[in-house]
Amino acid sequence: PLFWIDERHTSTAAESELHARGIHGKKNKALVDAVAAQLILQGFFDARLIA
Repeated sequence: PLFWIDERHTSTAAESELHARGIHGKKNKALVDAVAAQLILQGFFDARLIA
């Protein structure tokens, strides 16, 4: 199966998540991207549990 995931604003959400933990992610794009990917995947799993 193929699933479409809206990934708009995930980098901003990732930066906010990192900032809340005292980490300045804007200086490390790879870290922001990794956290954004985690947020996308978690959102997918959460949506699948509800459906």
